[in-house]
Amino acid sequence: MKEKELSLLMKGMAPVIGALISKSVQPLVDRLAELEQQIADMPVPKDGRDGVDGKDGSDGKDGADGEPGQDGKDAEPVSAEDIAKAVAEYLAANPPAAGKDGRDGIDGKDGAVGADGKDGAPGMNGKDGAPGRDGADGKDGVGLADAIIDRKGVLVLTMTDGRVKELDVVVGSDGTDGAPGKDGSAGRDGFGFDDLDLIEGEEGVSLRFVQGEASKDFALPVVFDRGVYREGGTYRKGNGVTWGGSYWIAQKDDPSKPDTPDSGWRLAVKKGQNGKDLTK
Repeated sequence: MKEKELSLLMKGMAPVIGALISKSVQPLVDRLAELEQQIADMPVPKDGRDGVDGKDGSDGKDGADGEPGQDGKDAEPVSAEDIAKAVAEYLAANPPAAGKDGRDGIDGKDGAVGADGKDGAPGMNGKDGAPGRDGADGKDGVGLADAIIDRKGVLVLTMTDGRVKELDVVVGSDGTDGAPGKDGSAGRDGFGFDDLDLIEGEEGVSLRFVQGEASKDFALPVVFDRGVYREGGTYRKGNGVTWGGSYWIAQKDDPSKPDTPDSGWRLAVKKGQNGKDLTK
C-alpha cells in the first residue's frame, strides 16, 4: 500500500479507533467518578495525637524471585475488511454533514456505432399523388395520301409525308400474239376492272378493284390506327395499336401480343416518363 493511501486510511480510521478506545475506558471513568463521589461523601476526620516514633526495623531479606509470568496473547489480526466495516459502522452512527455538490465531470467519449436495427413493419400506403402533367405529343404517323396506277400498270402510292412508293405491276401490258391453239373448253370470264376505290375498313386500308358485280380487295401495308390492343383481335401488317402506354406497328399478319418475344410488333413510340406531382 502506498504512503499516500496509508495516510488516507489512517485519517479515516482515527475517529473509529478513538471511538473504540472511548467506549473501552468508559467503565473505568465511571468507576473513578463513583469512588471520588464516595470519598467526597465521607465525614472529614479529626486530627489525632501524634504517636510515639517507632524504632527502625531491621532490613528484611530479599524475597525469592517470582515465577515468570505467562506470555501475553497475540492480538487478533485486523484485515482491511474489518477496518472498512468499522469505518462504515462509525459513519453510519456519526454521519458527516452533507458536502457541496461537486463539479460536473467531463463528458465521456462517444461509444461505437451500434449494429443496424431490424427493419420496421411496412408503413401504410401513402395517399395518391396529384396526376402528372400530360406528356408531349408524339410525332404524327405516316398515312396514305394518294394511290394511282401509272401507264405501265404499276401501283404508285403517295404517303402523307411526301414520299412516293412504287409497288408491283397490277395491270400488265399486252403480249404478242401466240400461235393459234386448239380450241379449248369454255373457260371462266377473265377479270379486269371498271373502277378502283380506296377502302378504309376496320382492319386497315385496301384497294378495291370492281368489274360489274365482282370486286377484289388488296390490303395495303400502311400504318392504320386500330386503337388500344385487344387480345384475341385480328390484326394485319401495318396496323398500329397502343399497349402499355406505347405505340406499336404490326410487321406481319396475325401478330401475337405486343411486348413479347418475336411478337411481330415494332415499338414505334415509347411510353414517356411519369409526370412529377404539382407542388404548391
